[in-house]
Parts: sequence; structure tokens; C-alpha cells
Amino acid sequence: MDKNKYILALFLLLGVCSCSEVGDLEGVVVRKEYVPSDDKPKPTLVVGTSSLEFEAVQGQKSFTIESNGSWTIEAPEWCSLSVSSGSGNATITVSVSENLSSDVRSGNIVVSGTDGLSATIKISQQGKDQPPTPTLAVGTTTLAFEAEQGQLEFTIESNTSWAIEAPGWCTLSKSSGTGDATITVSVGDNPSTEECSGNIVVSGTDNLSATIKVTQKGKTPPPPALTVGTNSLSFEAEQGQSEFTIESNVSWTIEAPGWCALSKSSGTGNATITVSVGENPSYEERSGNIVVSGPEGLSATIKVSQKGKEYSGIPENGDNNPPSI
Repeated sequence: MDKNKYILALFLLLGVCSCSEVGDLEGVVVRKEYVPSDDKPKPTLVVGTSSLEFEAVQGQKSFTIESNGSWTIEAPEWCSLSVSSGSGNATITVSVSENLSSDVRSGNIVVSGTDGLSATIKISQQGKDQPPTPTLAVGTTTLAFEAEQGQLEFTIESNTSWAIEAPGWCTLSKSSGTGDATITVSVGDNPSTEECSGNIVVSGTDNLSATIKVTQKGKTPPPPALTVGTNSLSFEAEQGQSEFTIESNVSWTIEAPGWCALSKSSGTGNATITVSVGENPSYEERSGNIVVSGPEGLSATIKVSQKGKEYSGIPENGDNNPPSI
């Protein structure tokens, strides 16, 4: 064997001894080495959104998980999850109840996987709308009526409910309501000469109130008047009665001669007065004045007279003297 063939044979022999596996490639034995490898994929965890926002009312929203491993979810207590743990890909539904507070509530949903993987979703829910602060105002602070019947109006500006109280001599077109309104106030004739006054009070929620002073003039009194139905009264000598009338819109008093008796010596307004006289014991006529007096210098005078008794020529009680002529 020559030297070259010997070297080739030795090389092949060494190759067979150093390889764990051999193969035959075109008649030549070659070494096939093992290459270390790891078939397990690297863990992954991805969520489909970074935030979820809810209105104040109850509602639902979803997010996705893409993962090749297992995972668990933690969420705020005011959130409900369709599932809180699993593996692989998933769609998670998040439910929230109505937020009864006016404050926004917020927190984090944390998805945790293997090998320390995690993903965070910020979640928030708006606060419940609060009603506006109650307001109540009226368009005027006074209502002034004439003595005659009439109507006036006032306005209410409010964002809440209200009720109205008024004096008994006022009539309202509406005594309660909500929001803005125009109220008509009606009054009848004031039968008195004195002014009427009172308050219209509009009351709302939270102790809100507004007051309107309402007045009505008294009727204008007519000028004082005093008249009598006659200017004279004449009586016979015998006892008798006669009448006169008083027409007046004021109070009055009467003065009369002492030999006259009056059915009434004072009063107010119209009246009929009876004047009574006894028999005139004298042969001479007697006379005087009946004076009816009112305020502000008003007066009326009635001349009153009574004839003297007639002389019969026969002495009475020893009186032989005839009346002087």
C-alpha cells in the first residue's frame, strides 16, 4: 500500500471513531452533529386598549387579550369582569353600575401573565350630574292698587318649584308651579276708606322665598254733607208731635229748646227725628231753634214754635187777667 492510500484510510477511521452518527453520502461516510435547540416559544401578553371610559350610567365595554400563556386580571371593586383568569387569547367584558356620586371614579385593570409580564388599562367613570343650585326671584317688590277693582301682574324666575300665599282680599291666577311664570293678582273694590295692605310671599325649595308688598287704596270719602228736610216746625198750644228728616254722610248731634223732646239727639247718616212738645201753659207763643251740627262746621237750623193757649174769658186757677196783647 502506498503512502497516500494509507493516510486516507487513517483519516476515515478517525472520523468514524469521533462521530455519534454516520451517514453515507455518495459512498463517503460523514459526521452528523446534534445542534441543541429549545422548542418552547417566548411568553407574550398584549391588551387591545390602554383605557376604558364610562358615562355615569351603568354600562359595558370590552377589551382583548393576546397571549400565548396564562393570565389573571385584577380590577376596581366597582367593576365586574366577564372572566378574571384564563390563557391564550380572550375578549373580556367590563361592566359598571351607575355612579351615584358627582365625583369621577377611576382605577386600573391589571392583566398579569407568566415571567412577570403585565399590562395595565386605565378605567374611569364620570360622576352623576347634580341638579343646579335652586334659584327664586320675583320681578317686583311692590304692587299698588287703586280703590276700585283691578288687576296687576308680577313675574317669577326660578329653576325650582314654588308656592304663593297672598292676603284674603287678593286672588291669584296661579298659587303654585315650577320654573318661570307670570302671576296675575286681582282685587275687588275696597269698601273701606282705609288702605288695605299685606304681603304676597313666594316660597321655593331650600327655604328660598321672595316677598311682594301689596296695597290697595281706600275709597275716597265724599265731602261731608248735612241737610234737614224742613226749616221750621209749628205746634198748636196742645201737646203734639212732628218730624223732620236728616240727610247726612257724617255723624251729627242735635240741640233743641228745653220744652222740646227729641226721639234721638245724635247719630250718623240719614235719620228721621220726632219732636214732641207738651201743652203750652202760657197764652204767649213760645219759639226757639233746633240745631243739627256735624263735623267741619256743618250745621242746619230748624225754627220751632208753639202757639200760646187761647184765652176763654174764664179765669183759670184764680187768674182773672187776660193775656196781654
